[in-house]
Amino acid sequence: MTGTEVRAPRLNANSDEVKISRLLVKPGDAIAAGALLAEIESDKTTFEVCAESAGFVIRVEAQEGEMVAAGGPILWIGESPDTGLNGTALPAKEPGAGAGSMVTAKARALLREHGIEAADIPATANGIVTAAQVEAFIATMAGGTVPAQDSQASGHGAPHLPCDGREEPLTTAERAMARTVAWHAQAPVPAYLEVPFDHESWRVFALAFLQKHALLADPALALLAYRLVSHVKQQPRFNAALTGTNRFVYASINLGFAMQTKDGLVLAVLQQAQGLSQIEFVKALQALQKRAVAGRLTAAETSGATLALTSLAIANASRHIPILPPHTSLIAAHSAKPAQGPGAIGATYDHRLHDGYSVAKLLSSLSRPTLEGVSGHDA
Repeated sequence: MTGTEVRAPRLNANSDEVKISRLLVKPGDAIAAGALLAEIESDKTTFEVCAESAGFVIRVEAQEGEMVAAGGPILWIGESPDTGLNGTALPAKEPGAGAGSMVTAKARALLREHGIEAADIPATANGIVTAAQVEAFIATMAGGTVPAQDSQASGHGAPHLPCDGREEPLTTAERAMARTVAWHAQAPVPAYLEVPFDHESWRVFALAFLQKHALLADPALALLAYRLVSHVKQQPRFNAALTGTNRFVYASINLGFAMQTKDGLVLAVLQQAQGLSQIEFVKALQALQKRAVAGRLTAAETSGATLALTSLAIANASRHIPILPPHTSLIAAHSAKPAQGPGAIGATYDHRLHDGYSVAKLLSSLSRPTLEGVSGHDA
């Protein structure tokens, strides 16, 4: 069997060369008739090269970014993967050669025009995003729904969530917000806000708790984390992630706690935090910190966070805006007391699920400890 050569067309009567801007296939790929193979361009236009018949890519002659002569070879298509050129066997090609980013030129133009990210568009089974798919996505947005990614077509399947839970429909307002940020349908839309934080009252509270329980380490951050978990336990919507057009509320609160170790920053995870009493929580989190510093965290203690807290008080940072961890919708940010003025506690949150008012109320509940907390019954 002999392969069929796919040649570069002439795009400009005044130029004998074209540029290979994208290669959308690689050797061994099965293709259908009409499948997009490559994009080429001149100084005046862009052109999509399509397959005239079904078959297999058996060899790629050109490289992305390369100038080739008009009429010169781009690649070869055969009836089977082992089809030869002029009846001879094909030499092996270097791994990874010819791989493209799988977004066509027309699709890119539409993405730019409408301010949409390519990652938001569910790809076809062969991994290519076309103009037709972008137009369909835009039409869906205009119709008022947020499309869920086709897990079969994309090849990624459902997101791997940290633990069991339940799905529940979004409220009317939440659906409206999801539509507002529909260009981020496949990724969180992070927002940040902060409220005043009373460092002095927390210092006094932590000192009283330390003395009452004869602790060796300052429990201030652990007590703050416990208060966060306690409030989220009463408001489980914060212990959740967005899946398609539903909220997935986790059955467990797995608290991710950012810790600086000799090997770098880790997000250590205290599993099942909602079932611990205040003193159990403080001791468990302090023990987790010791294991992190010693480099003895288990795999379960470095993954699966459903909620998170970070502090840069030790670095004397008066403000920091943390990155939202995967599969979470809120991370609280604790900072050092500034030299002048009141302190603040903030949060980065997924704006598709939470609004600023509800997050501000949650943070306000963390701004001061309660008197009940001194006796071990913090609400």
